[in-house]
Amino acid sequence: MNYKVGSMWRKWDLHVHSPFSVLNNGDLGNGFDKVNQNKILDKYVYELFTKAINEKVEVIGITDYYLIEGYKSVKQILDDKIRLSRIFATEISKDSKFLEYIKKITLLPNIEFRLELGISKKTPLGLKNSKYQLHVIFSHEVEIQKIEDNFLHRLEYMTHVSDGKHDTYTITKENFESYGANLLSKGIGGNGSPLFVGMNNAYVDIKDVIKFLDSIEFKDKHIVILAEEDQSNQNWNDQLAGIRSNLYSASHAIFSSNEKTINWGVDGRSYKILKKNMPCIWGSDAHNFSAFFKTKHDRYTWIKADTTFDGLLLAIKNPINRIHIGESCKELEIARKRINYTFEKVKVDLKDKSRKSKVWFDIELTLNPFLVTIIGNKGSGKSALSDIIGYLGNSYNSSDYSFLSTDRFLSKRTKYGDYFNAELTLWNTDKVKKSSLSNVTDYTKSEMVKYLPQKYIEDTCNDLGESFQNEIDSAIFSYVGPQEKGTATTLADLISLKTKSSINALIDYRSQLEKTNNEIRRLEDKSTKIYRQDLENGYRNQQLKLKSHLENKPVEVIKPSDEFKHENSLIIDKISKRINEIDVEISRTIDQASKINNQIIRIEDFKAETKKLDDDINNINAMYLELSVLLELDKKDYVKFNFFSLDLDEKYESLVKNKLAISKLLNDTNFTLGLNKLPEGLNNEVELDKLLDESYSLYDKKDYLDLFIKRLLKDVSVDEQRYLEYQSNLKNWEQVAQMIEGNIPNTIDGESIKKYKMELDYLDKGIKSDLDSLKNRRLEFISHIYDEYNKIIDKYANIYSPIQEKIDYIMKTEIEKIEFKALFKVDESRLRDKILEYIDTRAGSDFKGKSEANKVVDDLIGSTDFNDKDSIITFVTELLSKICDNPNEIKKRLSNPIEFYNYITKLEYLNPVFSIVSGDRDLSELSPGERGIVLLIFYLALSKDNIPLVIDQPEDNLDNQSVYSRLVPAIIEAKKNRQVIVVTHNPNIAVACDSEQVIFCSINKDSGELIYESGSIENPIIKKHILDVLEGTKPAFDKRKTTYN
Repeated sequence: MNYKVGSMWRKWDLHVHSPFSVLNNGDLGNGFDKVNQNKILDKYVYELFTKAINEKVEVIGITDYYLIEGYKSVKQILDDKIRLSRIFATEISKDSKFLEYIKKITLLPNIEFRLELGISKKTPLGLKNSKYQLHVIFSHEVEIQKIEDNFLHRLEYMTHVSDGKHDTYTITKENFESYGANLLSKGIGGNGSPLFVGMNNAYVDIKDVIKFLDSIEFKDKHIVILAEEDQSNQNWNDQLAGIRSNLYSASHAIFSSNEKTINWGVDGRSYKILKKNMPCIWGSDAHNFSAFFKTKHDRYTWIKADTTFDGLLLAIKNPINRIHIGESCKELEIARKRINYTFEKVKVDLKDKSRKSKVWFDIELTLNPFLVTIIGNKGSGKSALSDIIGYLGNSYNSSDYSFLSTDRFLSKRTKYGDYFNAELTLWNTDKVKKSSLSNVTDYTKSEMVKYLPQKYIEDTCNDLGESFQNEIDSAIFSYVGPQEKGTATTLADLISLKTKSSINALIDYRSQLEKTNNEIRRLEDKSTKIYRQDLENGYRNQQLKLKSHLENKPVEVIKPSDEFKHENSLIIDKISKRINEIDVEISRTIDQASKINNQIIRIEDFKAETKKLDDDINNINAMYLELSVLLELDKKDYVKFNFFSLDLDEKYESLVKNKLAISKLLNDTNFTLGLNKLPEGLNNEVELDKLLDESYSLYDKKDYLDLFIKRLLKDVSVDEQRYLEYQSNLKNWEQVAQMIEGNIPNTIDGESIKKYKMELDYLDKGIKSDLDSLKNRRLEFISHIYDEYNKIIDKYANIYSPIQEKIDYIMKTEIEKIEFKALFKVDESRLRDKILEYIDTRAGSDFKGKSEANKVVDDLIGSTDFNDKDSIITFVTELLSKICDNPNEIKKRLSNPIEFYNYITKLEYLNPVFSIVSGDRDLSELSPGERGIVLLIFYLALSKDNIPLVIDQPEDNLDNQSVYSRLVPAIIEAKKNRQVIVVTHNPNIAVACDSEQVIFCSINKDSGELIYESGSIENPIIKKHILDVLEGTKPAFDKRKTTYN
C-alpha cells in the first residue's frame, strides 16, 4: 500500500472474533466443522469485509482464543483470487475495484489468553470473579508458521493441580481437546465439547508469554494488551498490587473505552505506578455478524498512523496525539472543515520533456493535512519546495524567497522558471495553476498560505521596531475571538475600543486637575511675602488716605436765612435728596449684579456637568444600540433619564435678563465721558422728569440731576450757592470716606481698608486650609488617574489572559516561561530631562547646581516604583515639596510653574503596556534567535488563521534544547487546527513533533534533479532517512528511543 501521504486518522477494530473462537463464536459458526468449514468461512469473510468497507474500518484484529486459526484461514482465502471473486461476485459486478478495497484493509492476528490472576468485577448481582484476559497482537509481517512454532507451540498452559503440581501442556488444538475430554470424563470442568471445556479451564503464566515474546524474531513485532474495561475498580494497595503491577508493566496497552481508565493511562497516574503510560484502545469484541465493528456508545478506536503494525506501535508510544476513542475524531473533524484552504498536492513538471537542460523538478507530492516536515541536507531542495508552495499560495513575503529569487533559480540569464508548469491542489479539489515558476505576488488577492521564509524571520527578528511588534500584534489579534473583536480590525483598534471609557475619564480628570493646579498657583502666589507686603502697603495707604481725607473735610458754610431763600433752593434740596436716593440704588444694584453674576456662573458650571453626563448617557445608549443589534435585542435606550431643568432654565433666563437690565442701569459711559447735556430751555421739574424717564442708566439720571442743579444755581444768591456747594461737597466727602473704609462699593478705584483687611485676615487664617484642601484634591485626581490607568491594564489583561493561558498550557514543562506582564513603562531618562527643563538650577534649594539637581531627580525617580500608586503619589509629593516648599521661591526655581505642575501631576509620562518577557528578560534583551522563537510560538500556538503555515528552517540560531522545549510544543499545538509545513535540516523536529508526514529531499548529482520522498515517520524508508541525518539534544534522543528503540 502507498503511504506517501503519511499518517492519517483511520478507524481500527483490533478485536473481532472468528468462527474459530470456540469459547464464544456466537452466530459465526464453528470453524472446526470440517463438513461446513468452507461455507462458514466464506460467509465470515463476506460479512467481515463488506461491513468493514461500509463502516470505513481500515485495520482489523482477527481474534481467537489461544489459537491463530481465524487469521490464518482469512489470509489463505485472500490469497485465493478465484474464491474471493466468487464470495464477492455481487459487489464486483457493481464495482470492479471492490477487491482492491479489500486488499487495502490490514489484518493483524490477535490471540486472546486467560491468566491465573483474577479480577473482581462489579455486576448488577454484585462482585463477580473472573480471570484476566491478555491479548497478543502480532505484526502482519510475521509469518503465521513462526507464530505457531516459536510462540504458541512453545507456550504451555496450566491445568488442574495433580499431586500438588500444575499439569502443563503446549498450546495446540489437540492438547486442548485431550485436556477437555479428561475433565469431562471426571464430570468436572463444565459442559460443552472437549475443545471448549479444555480451553475454558486453561490459563497461561504471564512470565512464559513474555519470555517467548522477547525472542529476537518477535522483537518490535508484537504488542501485549490487557483487557480491562474499568481500571478504576483496581485497588493498588491490596496484597495483589505487586502482582498486578507486574502484569500491567508487561502490557503495552489496555483494551478499554472507559473514560476513567483512558485518563488514568495518560494523565500521569499510571506513570507514577508503572513508570510508563498505559494507552487504551478499543474494539467491537464481536462474536456475532451483527456486532461486527459496532461498539457500545459508538466508542470507536481512531488511530493516526499508517495502517501497519509499525503504525500501531508508534501510536501506542504517542497515544495522546495518535489515539482517540469516540464516535468521531475531533482533529479529523476540524481537518474536514478546512478542506477549502488545506493543500493536498503540489505538482511541478517540465513543459517540454525533450529539453536537454537541467531537469530540476518532476514531482507530484501529496501533502498531509496536519504536520509536514521537509528534511534533508544542505542544498537538497528543501527551500525550493517551500518557496514553490509559497508562490502557488500567493504569499506576500515573496521578496524573501531564497530559491525563487533572481540571484538563484530565477536568474535573468538562465530563466529556469519559464521551463516549468506548477499546480497546487486543495483538499476540496480546487486548483491553482501557474505556467511558470516566479516570485511575483498578486496583492489584489488574499494569501492562501502564511509563508515565513528564513530571511523574513531573520530580518523581522533583527528589527525591534514596528516590523517585529506588528507581527506579534497580528498573531495576538488573530487569536482573539470574533465576539471580542467586535468592529476592531487590528489589535490597536481593539485596545482603543476596550479602553475608550477610561481614556475619556482620563481626559476629564486631567481637565479638572489643570483647574486645580491653576487654583493652587493662585493661592501660592498669594502666600508669598511680596503679595503680603503689597497688601500691607495697600492697607496702610488706605488708612493714610482715610486720615488725609478726614482731615480735609469741607469747611462748613452756614445755612442762609430762609427769608432770603430763592424758590430754586427748595427745588435743589428736593433734587439733592433724589441724587442721594440714586446713590443708594447704585450701591444696591452693584451688590445685586455681583450676586446675579455668581448665580449665573454656578448654573453654567452645573449645566456643563449635566451636558457631560448627557453626552456620556447618549454614548452609552449608542453603544447599547450596536450591542442590541449584535445580540438581537429590542432596540431601545439602555438608560432613560430626565433632567428636571425647567425651573432651573427659567431661573437662568430670568437671571440673564436681570443681568442685562442691571448692566443698562449701571452703564456709566456717557457719565464718564461727559456726554450728557441738558436740553436748552429745560427749566422745570416736569420736563426734567420726562428726561429722566427716557434715561435708563442710573448714572445718567444722577448726571442729569447734577446738571439741573447747576442750572438752578444761576438764579439763587451767592450765599445760597456757597451753601449748596458745601452740602454737595460734604456729601461727596462722606461717600468717599465710606468707600475708603469699604462700607460701600468704591466706584473710583475699587480699593478699601476693609478689602485689604479681609485679604490679610484670609492670609492669616484661611489660605493654608484652602491650599491644603486643593493639594489634597490634586492628590485625589492623581489617584483617580492612576486607577483609570489600572482599568486600562485590566482591559489589556482581558485581551491577553486567554493567550497567556494558551501559552502556559503549551509551555507547561518549560522553566523559562513566555509571559505577558502588565506594567507602567516610564522613560526615566526623558522624565528626568523634562523635569530639569523646568528647574532653574541656579536658584537655591536642593537643586542648586546641575550635578546636584541631576542627583536629586535621579534619586527620586530611582526610588519610585511606577507600578505602585502609593509610590507614585510619594514621588509627586516629594518632588513638589522639594521645589515648592517655599512659595516665595517657586517663580525663581521654575520657568513655568503651571506647565510643570500639569506635567508632573497628570502622569502622562506613565505608559500602561503589556510587555512580553521570556524568563525575566524583555524582548529587547533577547537574541534575534530567541526573539525568533517567541515570534514562531505566537504564530504557531496563537494564530487562528486556517490557511496553511509554512516555516523555513525555524531552528536556525537556536540551540537544540530550545527547539525541543519551546518550538516543538508550539508546532504540536498548531497542527491541531491548521496544516503546518516545516522546512528543517534538524530531523529532531520531525520526531519530537510526531510529524504526520516527512518529505526527504535529495539531489541527483548527475542530472541535478531534486528528488522528494514522502511518508510517515513509521515508514521504514523514511525512518532510515531520518536516522541518517538525525542530530539533537538528550530529550530528542530519548524521544527517538521511545519511537525507534
